[in-house]
Amino acid sequence: MESRIATELGGAFGPIVFLRTDTCPSDAISPKEGARRGCVMGFISHVIRDRKTAVFTKETCLCAGATAGLCFGNGYAAAIGGVDTFAAFFSYGLESAKDPEMYQKFCDRMPENIRRKFLEGERMHADFETAKAFINNEVTVIPPISGKYAVFKPLEDLLDGEIPVSVIFTVNPVELAALMHLAGSLPGGNGLYASSRMSACQALGSKVLQESKKDVPNGVLGMTDLAGRGHCRNVIPNEYMTYAVPWEMFLAMEAVAPKSFFQTMIWEKFKE
Repeated sequence: MESRIATELGGAFGPIVFLRTDTCPSDAISPKEGARRGCVMGFISHVIRDRKTAVFTKETCLCAGATAGLCFGNGYAAAIGGVDTFAAFFSYGLESAKDPEMYQKFCDRMPENIRRKFLEGERMHADFETAKAFINNEVTVIPPISGKYAVFKPLEDLLDGEIPVSVIFTVNPVELAALMHLAGSLPGGNGLYASSRMSACQALGSKVLQESKKDVPNGVLGMTDLAGRGHCRNVIPNEYMTYAVPWEMFLAMEAVAPKSFFQTMIWEKFKE
């Protein structure tokens, strides 16, 4: 599928889509079998830049956040110590742990090159209680959806009959402003959801799914997660963000794009 919006933006990166399916695409990149730890964003960054296809299953999401982010359900409960372990990790690590001995065992299972991160914590929240409330109220409330495979691929490779969860743009500040302007022109004035506490993959998947249930959904700003961004920095320049919208919202934006500010002198100034 071609995108009128992408043509008008003329950006460095074309849009990609996230969908769930029971058919595994051929020639897709994916984590190696038996991989213990990592970040799906490293794979997704190559979908964005190199126009590859990436595929994940519930068993190859590489972390609990991605299990939730790719709509496979609550991956946090399966860890040693369950949600409490990740509430500690998202705050001050071992210092925040309600059961330090159990949390130390969790850290000891991590590869040596990243163990320090788990001991120190990601510090997205100022305390354990705030982190736990965020997990329970924002992340784990999204039920899993059908489809064995979570697939990210270029929009131009979308097949007839495939319906994505989200369409994802990777944009600089001007392109982001343009997308927000276009979304805001729709009936109801679609806004923007942004949270630095949300994993980069959740801003592409589960949060967009959550927005799709609203009468007036928001676009979701991503790459506000420094940990996830760190896995992309050698592929996607630092000044780029992701902007993901539900499929129906994307179609509505596409419909108004041919007669929008893109055809006015306002946008012409940014093409000079």
